[in-house]
Amino acid sequence: NLAYEFNQRRSTLNLGAAISNDTIDAFVGIPDGLTTLTCTKEAKNDAAFRTDWLECPVGNARVFKSGNKVTTDFIVGFTQVWNRRTLLQANYARGNEDGYLTDPYKQISVVKSNFGETAVLYEKRPRSRNTNSLFFKFVNLPLDQLSLNVSYRFFWDDWDVQAHTLDGRLRYNITHKIYLQGHARLHRQGAASFYDKQISIDADSSSYYADKPRFITADTRLGRLMSATVGIKVGYKMNEKIGFSGRIEQMQQYYYGALPRLKVWIAQLILNVKF
Repeated sequence: NLAYEFNQRRSTLNLGAAISNDTIDAFVGIPDGLTTLTCTKEAKNDAAFRTDWLECPVGNARVFKSGNKVTTDFIVGFTQVWNRRTLLQANYARGNEDGYLTDPYKQISVVKSNFGETAVLYEKRPRSRNTNSLFFKFVNLPLDQLSLNVSYRFFWDDWDVQAHTLDGRLRYNITHKIYLQGHARLHRQGAASFYDKQISIDADSSSYYADKPRFITADTRLGRLMSATVGIKVGYKMNEKIGFSGRIEQMQQYYYGALPRLKVWIAQLILNVKF
């Protein structure tokens, strides 16, 4: 990470890069995508399912020992101190993932019209993904005791996923030791080009193999969704080295396509210690 300051240190240009190599080891191995795994009903109902599952016959799925993924990220950013109360920031990030990007635990149903589910396949995703994002942040102190932090992020990739995220925080310093902060976040995302809830085939089709797509996933994280989060945080600064804070938030996530709504409460207690 490199930073260059100029304009009497009111302007900062940032450059950053990162690379990581991940190995994915799934339970009993990594299956080949769009293949089946069969298991006896007795094994599924057994309390010792984990042990019996190891003995389940693997249908036409090839199982590999592990998967590998290489991720590279680049970022360029600019920060400007506009005046004594306002700061502006803009970033562009580019990422690339190559290797095993499929979730080895995700499956998708094959549904024949008028017959219902006929098979269950492992999902399959492309082996590469290029991501881009633009990030903008505005920080302002309208009053000495009040600060506003608003950010917007636009994300897109070559899987046709597009996402917009708006995040805002308003902090009020009740005293020099106690503060109150409100938080609101909105997120809207489009689905990947290969996202679907199921693989649908015709009633007269003799085999689902002929109707299989090249890639498919039913992972709702790659589906069309919208989420909203609101919350509040209280902080207390005991001294220059020790501080406490607690927050409570509610997040609601809405999925498209007759999927149930997700509602989550988040509570957190934080102890900050400076050494």
